[in-house]
Amino acid sequence: MAAVARRILTLMLLASNPRGLPANLLRRALLRRAQTQAPSLQPPPPLLSHTTWSGSLDDLNPLILHEDDHLIALCKPPAVLTQPEQQASTDNLFAALRRRPHTPNDLHVIHRLDRPCSGVIVYAKSAQAAASLNAAFQARRTSKHYLCVVNGAFGDPAATTTLRHWIQKTNAERVKVFDLAGDTPQRKDVVDAALTATPLVHFNPPSRSNTTAATAQTVVHVALETGRKHQIRAQMAHIGHPIVGDTKYGAPQAFATRDIALHAWSLTVPHPVGKHSMTFTAPPPAVWAQRFGDVAIATALHEAETRTR
Repeated sequence: MAAVARRILTLMLLASNPRGLPANLLRRALLRRAQTQAPSLQPPPPLLSHTTWSGSLDDLNPLILHEDDHLIALCKPPAVLTQPEQQASTDNLFAALRRRPHTPNDLHVIHRLDRPCSGVIVYAKSAQAAASLNAAFQARRTSKHYLCVVNGAFGDPAATTTLRHWIQKTNAERVKVFDLAGDTPQRKDVVDAALTATPLVHFNPPSRSNTTAATAQTVVHVALETGRKHQIRAQMAHIGHPIVGDTKYGAPQAFATRDIALHAWSLTVPHPVGKHSMTFTAPPPAVWAQRFGDVAIATALHEAETRTR
């Protein structure tokens, strides 16, 4: 991840350095500029996710992060289902993997990402591997890090906020969030939810000229302590900072592509057979640079990698 962030910054430095100034000085200036100016509408850096993907689920090779005899890790594109909603459905990542010539029939879904989200996801290639990975997720022996862009100026830069709430599952398409109060509710449909959120970059969307608390947006690094349905989406909306594009939880804008600015950036799991720790990372979709500015996204990647070393 460090190499990706550095290469993105280097590309922008080369384009911004007609006088041949020292790279370290330019890098500092570039990072400062992301804090004080609206990001420029430049073409997306060619090193963000999905730039070589054709858009067809029959072309999975550009999305594969790692594959061995026991598991496969991919970067799920936004607006693609993790698994079929109906048994015969074929327009999802699980079915696409099953169509590959060398994928075993004994493929297992281990965890899920919401359809509008993107990022790292792992599937098991045997029942034994699935049992091992499921046990690791249930025992919270995994590490899950996300990047999201939220509406509003959230928090002070680099100041981590811990969010703890109750989440209630409902029959509706969204969950309800309640502040912690008193004893644990004695209800099966209410669970605890905890995460930490750290603002990485406050910026003004490229289409706006003046940054205020009402119009600003923030790139946030989120580390999950629990893994609940819609957890990040619901908790960030509950504190007044819905994720950009997430109209289900109160965002004032929507994307025609029906995705939202939430990306599973990094996942660490114990290998199901070797038991050694494996970390898979994937930068956010290239469209983020177009929507939010290349400087803001490159700076956020740099800060996130620095925080998780």
